[in-house]
Amino acid sequence: MTARHPEKGEEARQEVIQRGSSDRVHLLLGDSSSFESTRSLAGRFMQKFPRLDVLVNNAGAVLSDRRVTEDGFEMTFQVNHLAHFLLTGLLLERLQAAPRARHFRKYPRNARLRPEQVGECPAFAYTL
Repeated sequence: MTARHPEKGEEARQEVIQRGSSDRVHLLLGDSSSFESTRSLAGRFMQKFPRLDVLVNNAGAVLSDRRVTEDGFEMTFQVNHLAHFLLTGLLLERLQAAPRARHFRKYPRNARLRPEQVGECPAFAYTL
């Protein structure tokens, strides 16, 4: 599992261990608002693990003000979409190495745009 903050990440890791059936839950730190951090996280994972059985993209942000990341993208768009896409692509080899790999994407309910908001969202002006 990944987290941006070590203390919160460890707390979540302990909760997963207590609720689950395995203590083999690893924590890697990373920040979805930075492509450099996302790439670093993927690199550390690739060095440490030969396969990835389950990938759940669950990081999400809904900000009340417009912020731009160091990569030049609107923060909500990068954290909720672009970083997930990048991380999944970087870890695809490890997912393919697992005999029954699973990949899930979760979107925060309040992160969805209404159709009338699309024109207001600067993130849609980017072509990837």
